[in-house]
Amino acid sequence: MKPPSPWPPLLTALTIWFAHFMVCWAASELVWPQQRMANVVAWVATAIALLALGVHALRLRGLRAVGSLPGLHYRCSQGAAALATVAVAFSALPALLLMS
Repeated sequence: MKPPSPWPPLLTALTIWFAHFMVCWAASELVWPQQRMANVVAWVATAIALLALGVHALRLRGLRAVGSLPGLHYRCSQGAAALATVAVAFSALPALLLMS
Protein backbone atom coordinates (compact mmCIF):
# COMPACT_ATOMS: atom_id res chain seq x y z
CA MET A 1 0.00 0.00 0.00
CA LYS A 2 1.26 3.46 -0.91
CA PRO A 3 1.98 5.77 2.09
CA PRO A 4 -0.16 8.91 2.35
CA SER A 5 1.17 12.10 0.84
CA PRO A 6 2.99 14.42 3.28
CA TRP A 7 1.80 17.56 1.48
CA PRO A 8 -1.80 18.00 2.74
CA PRO A 9 -0.81 18.48 6.42
CA LEU A 10 1.82 21.02 5.40
CA LEU A 11 -0.43 22.94 3.03
CA THR A 12 -3.45 23.00 5.36
CA ALA A 13 -1.81 25.49 7.74
CA LEU A 14 -0.69 27.71 4.89
CA THR A 15 -4.17 27.57 3.35
CA ILE A 16 -5.74 28.69 6.64
CA TRP A 17 -3.28 31.59 6.76
CA PHE A 18 -4.07 32.55 3.14
CA ALA A 19 -7.83 32.41 3.71
CA HIS A 20 -7.49 34.58 6.83
CA PHE A 21 -5.36 37.11 4.99
CA MET A 22 -7.80 37.32 2.09
CA VAL A 23 -10.82 37.79 4.36
CA CYS A 24 -9.07 40.56 6.31
CA TRP A 25 -7.81 42.24 3.15
CA ALA A 26 -11.18 42.09 1.42
CA ALA A 27 -12.98 43.45 4.46
CA SER A 28 -10.57 46.33 4.99
CA GLU A 29 -9.91 47.29 1.37
CA LEU A 30 -12.94 46.30 -0.67
CA VAL A 31 -16.03 46.07 1.48
CA TRP A 32 -15.56 48.43 4.45
CA PRO A 33 -12.50 50.62 3.83
CA GLN A 34 -11.47 52.54 6.94
CA GLN A 35 -14.56 51.50 8.88
CA ARG A 36 -14.98 49.81 12.24
CA MET A 37 -16.80 46.85 10.67
CA ALA A 38 -13.58 45.84 8.88
CA ASN A 39 -11.85 45.58 12.25
CA VAL A 40 -14.67 43.47 13.65
CA VAL A 41 -14.50 41.13 10.66
CA ALA A 42 -10.72 40.88 11.09
CA TRP A 43 -11.07 39.87 14.73
CA VAL A 44 -13.77 37.30 13.99
CA ALA A 45 -11.69 35.89 11.13
CA THR A 46 -8.64 35.78 13.42
CA ALA A 47 -10.53 33.85 16.08
CA ILE A 48 -11.79 31.36 13.49
CA ALA A 49 -8.34 30.98 11.92
CA LEU A 50 -6.62 30.42 15.28
CA LEU A 51 -9.25 27.85 16.20
CA ALA A 52 -8.75 26.09 12.86
CA LEU A 53 -4.98 26.09 13.38
CA GLY A 54 -5.45 24.59 16.85
CA VAL A 55 -7.62 21.82 15.42
CA HIS A 56 -5.02 21.27 12.71
CA ALA A 57 -2.26 20.97 15.32
CA LEU A 58 -4.27 18.33 17.17
CA ARG A 59 -4.82 16.50 13.89
CA LEU A 60 -1.08 16.56 13.23
CA ARG A 61 -0.44 14.96 16.61
CA GLY A 62 -2.98 12.28 15.79
CA LEU A 63 -1.38 11.55 12.43
CA ARG A 64 2.02 11.32 14.09
CA ALA A 65 0.68 8.98 16.79
CA VAL A 66 -0.69 6.47 14.28
CA GLY A 67 2.47 6.64 12.17
CA SER A 68 0.91 8.27 9.11
CA LEU A 69 3.27 11.23 9.24
CA PRO A 70 7.01 10.45 9.37
CA GLY A 71 9.40 12.57 11.44
CA LEU A 72 10.62 15.10 8.87
CA HIS A 73 7.16 15.69 7.43
CA TYR A 74 5.74 16.05 10.93
CA ARG A 75 8.34 18.67 11.87
CA CYS A 76 7.81 20.58 8.62
CA SER A 77 4.05 20.50 9.15
CA GLN A 78 4.51 21.74 12.70
CA GLY A 79 6.74 24.53 11.40
CA ALA A 80 4.14 25.54 8.83
CA ALA A 81 1.46 25.56 11.55
CA ALA A 82 3.67 27.71 13.81
CA LEU A 83 4.44 30.11 10.96
CA ALA A 84 0.77 30.37 10.04
CA THR A 85 -0.22 30.99 13.67
CA VAL A 86 2.28 33.84 14.05
CA ALA A 87 1.28 35.28 10.67
CA VAL A 88 -2.43 35.19 11.53
CA ALA A 89 -1.79 36.93 14.85
CA PHE A 90 0.51 39.49 13.23
CA SER A 91 -1.90 40.28 10.41
CA ALA A 92 -4.61 41.02 12.97
CA LEU A 93 -2.39 43.61 14.67
CA PRO A 94 -3.57 46.56 12.55
CA ALA A 95 -7.17 45.82 13.52
CA LEU A 96 -6.14 46.00 17.18
CA LEU A 97 -4.20 49.23 16.75
CA LEU A 98 -6.87 50.92 14.64
CA MET A 99 -9.87 49.84 16.72
CA SER A 100 -11.52 52.88 18.23
